Amino acid sequence: MEWMKNSMNNKEQAFTLIELLFVVGIVGVLASVAIPSFSQQMKNNRLTSNANQLHSIFKFARSEAAKRNSDIQLNENA
Repeated sequence: MEWMKNSMNNKEQAFTLIELLFVVGIVGVLASVAIPSFSQQMKNNRLTSNANQLHSIFKFARSEAAKRNSDIQLNENA
């Protein structure tokens, strides 16, 4: 008799297939909305990072020119 109570309790705590499919569907919809937004954010972050790096290079060149008291040329191939 005790095993029947345990098996009934286990069934009450489980998820049905429909509930699981519903959750998977919701996760799929949310992912399809979030992924394009995430990739655009990654592109923006890369652009900002490159702009900051270029700004840092210009500041370094300016400080080197002031330290050496001469003109500095930036070469894109260096």
